[in-house]
Amino acid sequence: MFELKFDKTYDHYMFYKYDEVKPVAEDYYCVDGDMFCVADGVTKDFIDGTAAIYPCNLEELKLMAKYPDPSGNYEVSKICCDKFMEYVKGYDKEDITVELMLDIAKRVNDDMCKINENREINYLSEDVHSAQAAGGIIVDDFLYCFSLGDTQITTIDEKFNIVFDTPANEKFLKYEEEHLKKLNFNWDYQEYRYMIRRFFRNNPVLKNNGEDITYGAMGEKQAEYYINAFKLELGNVKYILAYTDGVRPFLKTKESVEKMIKNPESIKESGNEKTLIIYEKK
Repeated sequence: MFELKFDKTYDHYMFYKYDEVKPVAEDYYCVDGDMFCVADGVTKDFIDGTAAIYPCNLEELKLMAKYPDPSGNYEVSKICCDKFMEYVKGYDKEDITVELMLDIAKRVNDDMCKINENREINYLSEDVHSAQAAGGIIVDDFLYCFSLGDTQITTIDEKFNIVFDTPANEKFLKYEEEHLKKLNFNWDYQEYRYMIRRFFRNNPVLKNNGEDITYGAMGEKQAEYYINAFKLELGNVKYILAYTDGVRPFLKTKESVEKMIKNPESIKESGNEKTLIIYEKK
């Protein structure tokens, strides 16, 4: 039997260091017994169309006043989690399947798409409201779940070894590193941000020698292509983690995994905005 051990969202650590600047939340999550969902709104540009930054000092932190507030990405993250929980609760546990998980995730994406209807998108100051997400339900000795992008689910054994990771954006990141960055592209360039959002996000027809090189973000119909669904066996699993990308650096080593699981609040003191949900087998 798994029990909820921890669930919390932390803002970028700089907001705790200097409390005179108000953070703009874009993570959202829900938990209810054996059921959970977490979503991370994809970072937008500042309202003046310049690239948002991850602040490293007080002066940079003050620039966050230019970030859209309220953020449409927070709203779309909320829709994602609320609708996932609503749909899953409509089924008996014995009716849960991998196919149903995928179908529910696609229905959730349809709900998220509605927020972008009748909007004029320029992929810079006015970008698609979108999020990457993961959710699931524990049924006996199995976890039925979906994921998209670098909001992930990871299962861990009693010795703090990673048993399973849902995929992130590896194919796009590999192509970006091996090809795009060699052309001296920089995220600060509007042309680069436009290109990535317009042509590499939710564009499954774009390939390189037949291989996928794009990534997905829920909030557009084409995101369906990137949704993964799983039935994970939990026999040798001690912990189930669901989290946004700000948690990933704390999973780099076995030692950091152990530290985080034993003291989840320790992740508050460093890194970007992050949400972490932990279930523990009792």
